[in-house]
Amino acid sequence: MPSKWAPATYPAALNFADDDAALLAASGMNAVRLTVERYAVEPTAGHFDDSYVARVRSTVRLLAGYGIRSLIDFHQDEWGPVFADNGFPDWMTVTDGLPNVDQVGFPGQYFANPALNRAFDHFWANDTGPSGRHLQDDDADILAHVAYGLKGENGVMGYEVMNEPWPGTQYPTCAAPGVGCPVFDKGAYSAYYARVIPKIRIADPHHAVWYEPLTTFNEGVPTSVTPPRDTNLGFAFHDYSGCSEYAGAAPAGSPKPPNALCQQLDDKVMNNAEAHSRETGSALLETEFGANSDTDGTAHQLDVFDHHMMPWMFWSYTNYVVAVNGNGSLKPASGSNVNSAMLSTLARPYPQLVSGTPKDWSFDTATRTFSFHYSPRRADGRGSFAVDAETDIAVPAIVYGGGYKAWVLGGTVLSKPNAPLLRVRARGRASSISVTIVPAARIAATNSQCPPGAISAGGVAGVDGAPSRSGPSKVTGCLAGTGVADGTVTAEGNPSNGDGYVVQDGRPSNPGLLAGYLGVDRQHALTLVGCAGGDYKPGATDDWNQSPTGAENNAMAAVGTPTFTAPSGPVGPSSPCSPPVVPAPAQGSACGSPPDPSPAATAPGNGSPLNAYYGGFPTGDAGLAGDFGGNDGASGYAQATANGRSSGNVTVGGTSKGGGGTVAAGNDGNETKDRWTPDGSPFALCQD
Repeated sequence: MPSKWAPATYPAALNFADDDAALLAASGMNAVRLTVERYAVEPTAGHFDDSYVARVRSTVRLLAGYGIRSLIDFHQDEWGPVFADNGFPDWMTVTDGLPNVDQVGFPGQYFANPALNRAFDHFWANDTGPSGRHLQDDDADILAHVAYGLKGENGVMGYEVMNEPWPGTQYPTCAAPGVGCPVFDKGAYSAYYARVIPKIRIADPHHAVWYEPLTTFNEGVPTSVTPPRDTNLGFAFHDYSGCSEYAGAAPAGSPKPPNALCQQLDDKVMNNAEAHSRETGSALLETEFGANSDTDGTAHQLDVFDHHMMPWMFWSYTNYVVAVNGNGSLKPASGSNVNSAMLSTLARPYPQLVSGTPKDWSFDTATRTFSFHYSPRRADGRGSFAVDAETDIAVPAIVYGGGYKAWVLGGTVLSKPNAPLLRVRARGRASSISVTIVPAARIAATNSQCPPGAISAGGVAGVDGAPSRSGPSKVTGCLAGTGVADGTVTAEGNPSNGDGYVVQDGRPSNPGLLAGYLGVDRQHALTLVGCAGGDYKPGATDDWNQSPTGAENNAMAAVGTPTFTAPSGPVGPSSPCSPPVVPAPAQGSACGSPPDPSPAATAPGNGSPLNAYYGGFPTGDAGLAGDFGGNDGASGYAQATANGRSSGNVTVGGTSKGGGGTVAAGNDGNETKDRWTPDGSPFALCQD
């Protein structure tokens, strides 16, 4: 939220008020970067404006009332008002009389204004300024004065020392790709932080201090700055790689650069930031990107940030989220004044608090599906969080206006339905927790209760680390060998080690066997049936397993009915229930849209049931073959996985009967024993 120019040097002067804070909170935003101007804090040497600090404090408290924290950003662009911009006061400006060509505008002055570069040169050299004191001592006093005035505010998330520092006349040496300017970074630049950060810390012992690299970092140039020793430091950086700058400057209708190129540029900035964090231990926060109205480009940048699990801040609320008047003040945050397209792009679920170590998260904008995986292990490697430790995920109402449905594998949902903050608690000995959120409109009637006479035994089907985008389901396992559920079914892992569960029939004589009714479509039940003795019919000949005498289990599935009655004979390659082997379909014909990535061996849509077998732990075979999915356009997902603990074969084949679906498998390429997936057969990933 910038307020950079006099006389509107604080947010309230630009009409930033309750309606703005409420809009941000409803969109899931939990932090705002407030620009604070040095020239407004100390307008004349030795005279501080405490009323200005009080106005900033008022906005901090306003935001805190909506659950939003404030990053105090000591902003500067092109040094200060002497150069028709913002930052340092006139009385700290030393130009030695060099020409001031401020008419070239931003950012041209950095390259073309001799007076501006001379002002920075004097500052980095820490020369004596007009006040008779060293310039950096004057600056430290300004920073410390604000920090002292805000030290008791819980709504403050820290102080960002300087926005986009410029190296002065040394800038040509600081733009070398892959190198930067390590001599300046490690010398004069690091000395500046070593001088001012301790003074901020004396003024405010508690809040974090965030330091920035040189502005060349925005373009993918690494940094060598070395921060002083402090246990509460953060590295604040910006990502204005070429694509976003092009989007802000190109005329309307201009062709856009390829997303792949833009991602490569953004990844370079992220990788440099992560490398710096590994070297210094500093926290990471991307505090500026955007400055354009390209929602498609913004969404792709957010995908990159999510991939790197990077927190971010967007520039800016004014202009790009809420419209402004001719004088730059904000219009009311409602109706056509709100850029709903940009706000909807920026609003997406994200983890706010993780009791453990996050592994990954992602958001599919097309389906509005959020996936998140984390471990209860502490990030420092020293043990795990307690079982009842809470993890919180922001779920903006603007994304899920009709409500949402959340699945948690390895954990329990604590919050009320459709709460703006999804509260999750890890369960038992789970070593991995997976959270999936989808719009409620995608969830039809479920079949998640035990049939009459069956006793619930609890349990979860689907314990692999990468569940389907449609959301894995809690499964009711029933002691009588029956149960029903909706969602993705994943056969994986050994329940005895605490990683999760396959569905069991509850009989001590059949540990780890696939059993029970499991619905995996959205509108009609698809059921898997397995019983004692290795067959769905007790005592029947076991002709499906590779080892008939082993502790293995046959299973069968049917599509389209809420209940299933098993036929009288066994299921196997000779059974008429088994899908036939058919020639590979022509390119693109299996899914319709989008085309298959490569020709795939699939079964035809002839109503044949889904056959399933699972060969036991830890070295057996696992497989699914046949049609899946429901009627009336219901998508189906079938998945069989084997992680590093399993040495058996994993096989999946089939087509969706309903409105699209996915077949997923972990295939070790050694499928000579199974006729559904000959060696080398690729799998189609289809979603119509």
